[in-house]
Amino acid sequence: MSGSDVPPSDPGGAAVEPDRTGAYADGTPHSLTQTHRVDSHVGRPDGGRRGPVDWLFRSRVTGRITIAQFPNAALWVWLAATVLQRFWDPRVAGHDVLRWVSTGGLVVWAGDEVLRGVNPFRRMLGAGVLALTAWSLLR
Repeated sequence: MSGSDVPPSDPGGAAVEPDRTGAYADGTPHSLTQTHRVDSHVGRPDGGRRGPVDWLFRSRVTGRITIAQFPNAALWVWLAATVLQRFWDPRVAGHDVLRWVSTGGLVVWAGDEVLRGVNPFRRMLGAGVLALTAWSLLR
C-alpha cells in the first residue's frame, strides 16, 4: 500500500472508514473503490488464477474458503423447532405449529443464502434447500 492508500486514524488510533463518496471524514480521498470486497488473488503463488474449487468455495467478502458458518437466527429457529418436534407427541396440540415454524425458519435461511450467500456454494446450497422444501410441501 502506498501512503495515500493507508486510511487515516482517529485520535484513538482506530482506522476510519471512508464514506459513500470514497472520502474519509477529514476529506482525505480514498484510492480504493471497493472497501468491503477482498481481492483473493493478491499474493497467491499461482498468480491469481482461480480454479473451480476456489471459485466455488472462496468467500467474496473475506477471501477465505467458506463451507459452513455459525448459524444465523433463522437457522437456530429451524433447529430448535425441529428438535422440539422430535420430542413432541404428534397427537398433542402445537405439533403442526412447530412444523410450520420449522419450515418457515428453513425457508428464510435458504432464501437469505440465495440472496446474500458469501460464495456460489452457499447460494447453490440455499437454492437446493428451497427446492427440496418446496417439493416436500407440494407432494
